[in-house]
Amino acid sequence: MARIIFIEGLPGSGKTTFAKRLSEDLKGDVRLFIEGDLHPIDLAWCSYTDDATYHRLLERFPEQASQIQSHSRFEDGHWITAYTQVRPAPKRFYDAFEMHEVYRYQDLEPFHRIHVARYQTFAETAGAATYIFECVLLQNHINELILKHDLSQSAMIAYFQALLEPLRQHDIQLIHLVQSDVETTLRRVVEERRSDNPEWPDWIDLVVAYIERLPHAKPKGYLGTDGALRYFKDRQATEQALLPKLNIPYKTIVVNDDYDHAYERLLDHLR
Repeated sequence: MARIIFIEGLPGSGKTTFAKRLSEDLKGDVRLFIEGDLHPIDLAWCSYTDDATYHRLLERFPEQASQIQSHSRFEDGHWITAYTQVRPAPKRFYDAFEMHEVYRYQDLEPFHRIHVARYQTFAETAGAATYIFECVLLQNHINELILKHDLSQSAMIAYFQALLEPLRQHDIQLIHLVQSDVETTLRRVVEERRSDNPEWPDWIDLVVAYIERLPHAKPKGYLGTDGALRYFKDRQATEQALLPKLNIPYKTIVVNDDYDHAYERLLDHLR
């Protein structure tokens, strides 16, 4: 039986930092996967291509070909490439691979089906290790469910239960990092994530562009920086409402400015 620890929360809640610290502090065989890794269950920041498309991309970017191959895996008839792990590369490289993410799908059915199949495969092959999954279960899926498909709460519950069902044979634990002051935290993150590369926009500009291109952003009033901040508040509330209904063990950790204290509470819970 595997131990699977999901760490979820809004940007700036400490997900990545806490996940990395946990991988060092927990005992035994601990395997850490961060958003954007070549991941056993997640596809965020990964392209998903058929064989012909994958080899066209290799030919298009010969200088990155060896790195592309080292960050790719062939699975169920498709190549999965953790393309943001390829560095350095020109912006057109990342733009080309981004066009082949499953997050570009307009239909929810194949998006959901591909993920359920990956969860099933992982459940069948996972060893007796501790797996730390940062930013996998809630964040990117809920963005799609709210902003692209406007699902009801009951439909979201069914969606997540189908994802989780294969994993129920294992020891699942979810840590939900909740920000007590969402707006203050996110405004700090906006300043911390200013780009120092003139070729790349700031993090908040990417977030706003992503939200605004999805069909239900405008009707819900999630436009511009203020709209993005409002969306994150609403998303945290949605997550808090969903978790009690998913029938998995979870622990809410309220994060203020004292991240070390919050981490100690998290570690005490998991030991």
